[in-house]
This record gives sequence, structure tokens and C-alpha cells, in this order.
Amino acid sequence: MFAQSFYSTPTDYARFLAMVLDDGVVDQRRLLSSAAIRRVLTPSSAAPMPTGFAGLRSSYGQLMHLYEKDDEVMVFGHSGSDGTYAWAWPDQDLMVLYFTQSRGSSTMTRMEAVLDSLLARPIPANR
Repeated sequence: MFAQSFYSTPTDYARFLAMVLDDGVVDQRRLLSSAAIRRVLTPSSAAPMPTGFAGLRSSYGQLMHLYEKDDEVMVFGHSGSDGTYAWAWPDQDLMVLYFTQSRGSSTMTRMEAVLDSLLARPIPANR
């Protein structure tokens, strides 16, 4: 994944998202301050952006795409120009990484709609 001069594998990006979910701590060591994590998850640009997550407003924090409802970040992540996407749901301790080679945002919004439907109406375990 490439994001504003950030190159990563899916595994390492998942580790990065886990660190953000854990308030900057990895293996009981603080790598980023709580203040830095708050900046990452605080909206700084409210320009309307497309999203497949129903009922969520989309904006940017510092290098992170934020999806909010009632001024609370429900999902955060990042996307790249060549089809690399990552989302994290703090309240569910869940993340999804979708790395592909497909330019444009149509893949992202379709994938977000699929994820939204699965999280809103999960498939029963006995299927």
C-alpha cells in the first residue's frame, strides 16, 4: 500500500491500524502519544466524499479517512489511488483490509456497501 509516501504490506498496515485502535501502544510500548492518535481521529476537512456506509458522513483527519455519525468516529481507515483500502471499527475491534489494483473510487464505495450490509445484517452463524 502507498499512502502519501507510506509504503506497506497488508500485514504491516493491519499492525498500524491495531496500534491506532490501541491508542498508540504496541506490545505494552507507547509508539505514538494519545494526543497524536486524537489528531489522527479528529476531522480536519469536511469536504463531501462518497461512501458506501449508509448514514455516515465522510471526512479526513490527519492522514486518515473518517466516517462519522453524530460527530463520533464510527469507522476510520485509508484508501490509496490504486485500489488499496483499509477500514477499522473501534467499537467492534474489527478491521478489514482490501488490497487490489483498481484505480478509482467505485471499487471502494461498492466494497463499503457490502461491508455495511454485512455489519448491519450479519449472516447467521448456522448457515
